[in-house]
Amino acid sequence: MDRGERERDFMPFSRALTPALLIALLAPSLAMAQPPARESTVVIYGEDPCPLVEGEVVVCARRPEEERYRIPRSIRERQQTEVA
Repeated sequence: MDRGERERDFMPFSRALTPALLIALLAPSLAMAQPPARESTVVIYGEDPCPLVEGEVVVCARRPEEERYRIPRSIRERQQTEVA
């Protein structure tokens, strides 16, 4: 069997394998292309861990430990209103 015969025998197999191989390679990326069921933003303080929730994207904003029990700046800086 010469090289040309071997290539002809292999060609149908390679043509059938190519679409299957593409599907196998693209399937994980197609599954990841779906958006998460839910998204949320959480403020964490000090060394607290960011919570992990399955099927949800959690974005954590880390603040210093000293700010854990402080009144938020937007409320602290409001002008005082007179009480009648």
